[in-house]
Formats: sequence, structure tokens, C-alpha cells
Amino acid sequence: MPNWDEYNDFLKDADKDNRVGDHEATITSIVDDTWPSGDARKKVMFALTTANNAVADLTISDLPDVATLKAEGAGYDNAKKKGIASGITIRKQLDQNYSKTVDDLAEGDTYKVKTVKTRVDSEGKGGFIRVIAFLPKDHATNGTAKGNVPF
Repeated sequence: MPNWDEYNDFLKDADKDNRVGDHEATITSIVDDTWPSGDARKKVMFALTTANNAVADLTISDLPDVATLKAEGAGYDNAKKKGIASGITIRKQLDQNYSKTVDDLAEGDTYKVKTVKTRVDSEGKGGFIRVIAFLPKDHATNGTAKGNVPF
């Protein structure tokens, strides 16, 4: 009978999700959309070129102006605060690392990004790959690019 414990390292490595982490990514589509509340949002789809072109997405909403945040922000629920904070951070990273705005994003653009896998909720929703950060151009990635990815 084989010693099954000898396979543990291989099984652990095979169970890793190579879509999660720091990647090179190309925008494959951008859709202007709305939340169920009617608020505007932009859905950006990526191919993670360092993870066999796996699909990842970024949903980003319009930001309230600073005066509105100062006047009303304290009353926002935690989810709304986190969403706005994420939108501010994404915009800041795009500006600092690529000198771009959300409105400058275009299909075919390439970026270095950080991805996470969303939690699956009690209804079975979730478990997809989401872009949470735009990394500096010279940031190392944890994958191997498939083809030329210019920066």
C-alpha cells in the first residue's frame, strides 16, 4: 500500500488557484452599466495573461464629490464606505502607476494587477476572480506571460 502522505505536497500545489495574486492583464471589454439602485458603474473584464488568460473583472462606480463625502459619508453603511474607498484607491493607483483615469481605460490596454477570489455566499454566489489593485509597471508577477505583453 502506498504512503499517501508522500503525495501531500503535490496535492497542495495542485489545489492552488493560479488566478489569485499579482498578474499581467489585458482588458477584453468595458461595459457602462448601472447597479439595481440606478447608480452608474463600469464593468471592466480582463484576461490574466500570466494565468492562462483566465477571466477577472473590476466593477467601479462613480465617486461622490469630496463635499458630499464630508457632509454625508459618516452616515453611509460599511459596505458603501468600503466600495467608495476601493474606488478612490483604484483611481489613485491608475493615476500614480499609469497616468490614467478610469475613463482612459480601453480594450486591449495591459496592466499589472492584483487579484483575489471572492467568497461564496450562502446562496452559492461568488467564487470569481476580481481585480482589486493596479500595480506599478515594474512590479513582479507570480505568473508567466503567454506571448508579448508590452508595458
